Amino acid sequence: MRSLELTLDPAGDAAVRSWWTALADAGLPSLAMHDAPSNRPHLTVAAWPTTGAEPRLQTVVGDRPRSLRFGGSVLFDAGRGRFVLARQIVVDADLAAFHLAVHRAVPDGEERTLPGRWTPHMTISRRLTPERVGAALTALAEVPMPETVGVAGIRLWDGETKTVTDLA
Repeated sequence: MRSLELTLDPAGDAAVRSWWTALADAGLPSLAMHDAPSNRPHLTVAAWPTTGAEPRLQTVVGDRPRSLRFGGSVLFDAGRGRFVLARQIVVDADLAAFHLAVHRAVPDGEERTLPGRWTPHMTISRRLTPERVGAALTALAEVPMPETVGVAGIRLWDGETKTVTDLA
């Protein structure tokens, strides 16, 4: 699987990492515990199974949104009684147009990232049990949340090789 991801400016990256740290400090599952070099806050815009999309994606990278606005917290069912905790990203006109352009360039996108089915979010925790959701939300309530963050770049994640390629 490959994915196209928007990365954040230094202030936005630090804000999301502060959420990760707050959960880790509270003894809760957090992406702060994932120390791979590729682990950084990002917004997945599209995911697809095939190779060769990079040339088509180069035509849209310049149209990326310049900022993202955070919404509230959201939980996704991860199966086996676990949840993913994330902050929603509000879809404005720039993000909607970029998302649509990406999916026109990569028409074989995974269903959950397609226009009309996508729930844009910034992941904070994985494998959270129902009993710990309240503690996680309490820990996050203590950390300031910026209303908007800047978009610094675009990267391509290759899940097969576990590599990242910066596109912009």
